[in-house]
Amino acid sequence: MKSSMTRQKSIATKRHRSVESSTYPSSSGNPSQAAIHKKSSSRNGAMLLNPIQGFTLIETVIFIVVLGIIGVSILAAFVAALQFSPNTKYASRATELAQQRMDVILGQKYLFGFAGTQDPCIATPGLPVCAIPAGYTVSSAIANNWLGDVNYKVVTVTVGGLSQLTLTSLVANY
Repeated sequence: MKSSMTRQKSIATKRHRSVESSTYPSSSGNPSQAAIHKKSSSRNGAMLLNPIQGFTLIETVIFIVVLGIIGVSILAAFVAALQFSPNTKYASRATELAQQRMDVILGQKYLFGFAGTQDPCIATPGLPVCAIPAGYTVSSAIANNWLGDVNYKVVTVTVGGLSQLTLTSLVANY
């Protein structure tokens, strides 16, 4: 009787050792995602298995540090891109000035005919429509006889200063 008891105890001990060190597959059935179990004892001394879940504090801290490094590098790239991008405020203002002067010149054609196509700001620079903001220069040139045809003029308005821009228009005598 004693020998059968010893044998059962030996088998039970072997079972506990194999259970303690084993891993169990997860519910997905993928053996690479096996859940590791740890042993705990109940009140009656039987061994129970509890799954280990969650992340450790070290893993969480490492994740936060890596995420912070990536975030800082992306932010630095955006700041550098903004510093070297052209300022659209100056380009927009230069476009407004060129279009304003072109409208004044083309308006002269509609008022005085094709022969009257000229820049009134050259003859009378004090006109309110000819006012130029600080930091900019505006000049115009009117070329007669475009490609040898007297019925065409090329009007070119050039803005300089904080932003450079050239606007060209072809005016016809029709």
